[in-house]
Amino acid sequence: MQRRDFVASTVPKLLLGAVAQNLLLEACAQSAVAPDTTTIGADPLVLTAREGRTPAPLNVVGEMALEKVRGTDSGGLLCLFDFVAPPMSGPPLHKHSREDELFYVLDGEIVVQLNGVRYTVGAGGTVYSPRGVVHAYQNFTKSNARLLIAATPGAFGVMFEEMSAATPAGAMPSMDVLEGLHQKYGITTMGPPLST
Repeated sequence: MQRRDFVASTVPKLLLGAVAQNLLLEACAQSAVAPDTTTIGADPLVLTAREGRTPAPLNVVGEMALEKVRGTDSGGLLCLFDFVAPPMSGPPLHKHSREDELFYVLDGEIVVQLNGVRYTVGAGGTVYSPRGVVHAYQNFTKSNARLLIAATPGAFGVMFEEMSAATPAGAMPSMDVLEGLHQKYGITTMGPPLST
């Protein structure tokens, strides 16, 4: 490969990577927890399929969630959860003022609504919901759906931990708990969960 070809193909990729990193750092700076870039990558993390970062799976609006990466694991940059969404489960319609969310469907099927438009997403499907987008998902099938949910910046994961701690086993959080957490974490509830 000639130098000119190398520069033409490599420099745009490097610049795009730098821009993406700067956007991520800017987003973290506006969040409740600023990233600690000195520790990013300092402590690798390996978990088995059934392990999470909390002693037990979390109950998040009736869905079981394993916290795979905490915000503190990533210097505040992101958190990652493995969710099992039973039939007819899903969060209320809402929007975030601080986080961008990424949903990746591992098994099953969910219906996602983004700014009033619905999409049916099956295994292998990806949904990106930037902050400010009114969104929700619902499992309308008769089988569990399983999805990975990542949020950046990573402080958002603490809300799931607090929600689970305030929810009785096998139940849903009270509306007072849910609204209190939403207010604390910059989330606005826009309506009930999706219906058919």
